[in-house]
Amino acid sequence: MLTIAAAKANFFRPEAVTDPVERARQGVLSRQGAFVRRRARSLLRYSKNPAAPGKPPHVHRSMTRKKTNKKTGATKTQRVSPLREFVLFAYDATTKTCVAGAAKLNDGSDAPEILEKGGTVGRYKNPRRRERALGEGGEVRIEGGKVVYAKLRTSAQVVRANELNARLYGPLYLGGNRGPHAFMQPALDAEAPNMAEAWRDQVK
Repeated sequence: MLTIAAAKANFFRPEAVTDPVERARQGVLSRQGAFVRRRARSLLRYSKNPAAPGKPPHVHRSMTRKKTNKKTGATKTQRVSPLREFVLFAYDATTKTCVAGAAKLNDGSDAPEILEKGGTVGRYKNPRRRERALGEGGEVRIEGGKVVYAKLRTSAQVVRANELNARLYGPLYLGGNRGPHAFMQPALDAEAPNMAEAWRDQVK
C-alpha cells in the first residue's frame, strides 16, 4: 500500500529527467495519475450518513489542514477528510509506472485498503459517537433537518439524546467484517478510456 512518505519521496518530476523519451513518458503518467486522483476524490463525498453497500464511502471532516490560495497567497484553516486529502499518486521507479491510491495513514491501520476491498476490522469505539449524561448538553430533537441541543435535565432526555446520537453517528462500537466500498477502482475504470489517447504522439 502506498504510504504518505513514499508518495512524497516519489513525486513525479519529469522536468528533471534529461532523456526526452523518458521525460515525455513520465509527463503522461503524471497527468494520468492526477486525473485518477481527481476522479477518486470526487467520489468521496462528505456526509453524516453511511454509504450504501458497494458504493464509495462517505467521508467526514475529522482533520484540520492549512490551505493556501494559489492566486491570492492567502492561507486559511479548513476541516477536511484525511481519506480524501491523502489520495495520492507517485512514480514507481522499479516498474516505471504510476501508482495511485489512498495512502496508508500514520496510525498503522489498513483502513483505506479495507474500504477498497473489504475485510475484517477489529472492534473499536466509534470516534463520532458520544454517551450523553444527566446535566450535560445533548441532542433533544431534529428540527428542519438540523439537530437541536440543550442541557439534559431528566433521565428520559438522556435516553432520547443517546438514541438520537446513535441515529446520527451509528453504533457506539464498530468493527467486524466490512464489505467493500471501492473508490479507486471506479476512478480508474472511469478514466481508462481516455488513457490510450493521452499517449498519442507523446513518446516517439
